Amino acid sequence: VLIILANANDRCRKFNLPGAHYLATRSYAVYLLHVEAIAITKRIGDMPIWLTIPLIWLLSLALAELLYRLVERPGMNLRDRINRQKPAQAITPLPGARARATT
Repeated sequence: VLIILANANDRCRKFNLPGAHYLATRSYAVYLLHVEAIAITKRIGDMPIWLTIPLIWLLSLALAELLYRLVERPGMNLRDRINRQKPAQAITPLPGARARATT
C-alpha cells in the first residue's frame, strides 16, 4: 500500500526516508544472516531480553554489511563490467523457422 501511495503523486515521491536506501540494499543479507546472529547470541549465554534483541539486530546488521561489501557489491560490479563489454547481439531465428507476419 505504501509503494502504491508513494507512486501516486509527486509530493510523496520526493519524500526521502533516512536509512531506507541502506536497509533496502542490505535487507536480503539481513534475512540470510539473522539466524546466525541469533545463534551467536545463544552461544554468548543467558542475557536479559532487553539486551538480547538489540544485540541480535546489531550482529545482523554488521554481518549483512560484511556480506554486502565483500560479496554482493563486488558481484554486482563484475556483472556491470561484463554487461558493458558484451556487444548487443541480434536475435537470429532458428534454422527452418518461419517468419511470422505482423499485421
